[in-house]
Amino acid sequence: MKMMKIHKLLVLILVVAMIVPTVVYASEVSRRTEVSTLAATEMEATPEEPMPEPTPEPTPEPPAEEEPMIPLETNAPDVETETETEVETDKDRGAGEPVEIPETEVPRQPDDVNDGEWLRDKDAALNQPDVDYIPDEHFTTSVKPDQIKDNFRFRSVTKVSALVKEDNTRVYGDYRMDKTVIGVMDKDTICNVLIMGNGIWSYIESGDVRGFVSSRALEISRDIDTKIRLQGEPTFRKAKALVSPRENPAYLFERITAGPTVVKKEYAIVQGGGALNIYEERNTESRIIGTLVNGGLCYVLAQTMEWVYIESGDARGFVAAEHLLMGEEAKTKVETLREANFPLAEEFIPPEENAACYYTFTSVKEPQGGVLQYLGNFTVTAYCSCPVCCGPWSGGPTASGLYPVEGRTIAMGGIPFGTKLVIDGNIYTVEDRGTPYGHVDIYMISHSAAVIFGRQRAEVYVFQETE
Repeated sequence: MKMMKIHKLLVLILVVAMIVPTVVYASEVSRRTEVSTLAATEMEATPEEPMPEPTPEPTPEPPAEEEPMIPLETNAPDVETETETEVETDKDRGAGEPVEIPETEVPRQPDDVNDGEWLRDKDAALNQPDVDYIPDEHFTTSVKPDQIKDNFRFRSVTKVSALVKEDNTRVYGDYRMDKTVIGVMDKDTICNVLIMGNGIWSYIESGDVRGFVSSRALEISRDIDTKIRLQGEPTFRKAKALVSPRENPAYLFERITAGPTVVKKEYAIVQGGGALNIYEERNTESRIIGTLVNGGLCYVLAQTMEWVYIESGDARGFVAAEHLLMGEEAKTKVETLREANFPLAEEFIPPEENAACYYTFTSVKEPQGGVLQYLGNFTVTAYCSCPVCCGPWSGGPTASGLYPVEGRTIAMGGIPFGTKLVIDGNIYTVEDRGTPYGHVDIYMISHSAAVIFGRQRAEVYVFQETE
């Protein structure tokens, strides 16, 4: 009996399990059918709204006949702008006298840092034919550039001492540091840094060695200065020279030194006999670079027992000590007769060809004419006022407000207007922009001349006049 009841119970459970899903499914189908029917009924009951018709655009009225449109002419000759008035004033005052012009009135010039779309660089102009362009009178002025006179005298600069970090540090005769090795320095060798070249190389002097080293090989700090002062500069080793100064291409790279260059006058007067020869070396077999007449005046820069290294005018060399009156007697005689009344040496060989010129860097006189500050080895190109070279700025004055002059005007960014730069011995003035710092553009009145000049490299210096 129990087995029969259990069997019936199982059958009942199975039947229920089959019926319930069927009922649920039927209910869901019925609900979806009702929803679909209701939606269809609503769509049939709602009438379709007509699409709005587009509003017709109003017909534009034709412009009045009495006010016709006139094209804008950017260079209209009958319009006098404020900039043109300022330029005319500048012309009246003279091209060599800069005129203060408000920045809003100066024609905009391109700056490579902010305007990379156009660069006044002759790489693009070199392949273009000469343009059909005739510059007006403002752009045809040409002058002979001033020449820098090579001053053989050295000048002193602030001493910046450094110690070498590692042994066998090489000193080169060229700032590219891939040329002749002219000296070596071991660890803790002392040197004076004369020029820091963009943080890559340094121009140094140490003993008789003058040349270029990697800036990373040097240690410069306040602690180093303190160490040198406490220990004493003479206790540190100096660089070892591998070539003589005469064979060192870097020896006269820049006529500056951290040591003294102007010394107190120590008089000497030629006495007895005829003219006294000034020799290039300390022997009578060497070249004679000049002579001093009897009673002539010279200044003692260095001396040994037999020879005296003297300077008289621009003549520098060796004379025999036995033919000179020196010391207090010479000083008394000069003070009595006055220095200006004594004859100086007659020079046969110029200083730049005289091997004895730099036996010492000292002199009794300061360098004359001007001081050169080295900037670097820069790219140099040329430009004119034509559209090929100046683009949309063609036909206007330079960024400084002055009209360019061949032989005087150059363009470069990063340097104030009016700065004088020396390139290949010629003195130019920065009066225009358009090229970045390190790229100099020289103005020329002819496009063909600018193309022929092409693209070059040159050493560039700042020229500062001295009183």
